[in-house]
Amino acid sequence: MEGLMNMSDVQEKKGFLKSVPLDVKLLMLVLFGFMLLIFDQHVVCSFLNGIYPKFVQSYDINAEFQLFTINSIFGMSYQAYDYSDGEMVIEGLAYNLKVDIFPDLLGYILIAIGLYKLAKRTKIFNLAATTSVGAVVLYVITRLLPFVFTGEQLSYICFWLIIAQTGIEICIGYMFVFGICDLIPGYQYVRDRRAIGISWFASVILNIVVVVINWMAPMLNPALLVFYHMFDLAANLLYFYFIIRIRDYILGYKKA
Repeated sequence: MEGLMNMSDVQEKKGFLKSVPLDVKLLMLVLFGFMLLIFDQHVVCSFLNGIYPKFVQSYDINAEFQLFTINSIFGMSYQAYDYSDGEMVIEGLAYNLKVDIFPDLLGYILIAIGLYKLAKRTKIFNLAATTSVGAVVLYVITRLLPFVFTGEQLSYICFWLIIAQTGIEICIGYMFVFGICDLIPGYQYVRDRRAIGISWFASVILNIVVVVINWMAPMLNPALLVFYHMFDLAANLLYFYFIIRIRDYILGYKKA
């Protein structure tokens, strides 16, 4: 008898994922995609440095600007010299490629897949998914730029692409939140919509701060990066929590 009960428990556990509705799985997939965008843990992979042509430093623009911008996307090494008059000169800029172990590219793809599948519930999910595909294209194009540009040109292009990529992520997040709130209309959900909106807005502010800090990373204390990353993660987890808490109402499996 005990053996039969244990076998029943095993079968129930194996069937747990099958019992979860497809739309709930898709919503979790989208949230996991956003989570990949939040986490930025880079590992330097020096053995990849030969992929791109040699970086040619431009002396017509600020060296720190070149270092910050190129390092933010690709990874760079540099040499800093302090002179007696207090001036610091940065030279020897070269690629020192790094890889994000939580790839943004995979995040965009998961968001696009999940939202396309959920688009039957609200049309704005379809627009958000299309924007995510655009983010994938922009991401790939950015990684090909060093084959065409270097120095000043590459620095300026990458600087504006960093801003564009951040803006696209905010737009995707806004459309996602708008769609979520559109799926839970009614006075009884006012507090839930407000909680989702406020927590998402807080996460956006912190995400922007983290982008700026990551841009200036070579000259900042690593502890500061960790500090802001923790706050950013906390704000996003709160935002996800408010969505997960009422996921059955969002997807229509439960009614108020």
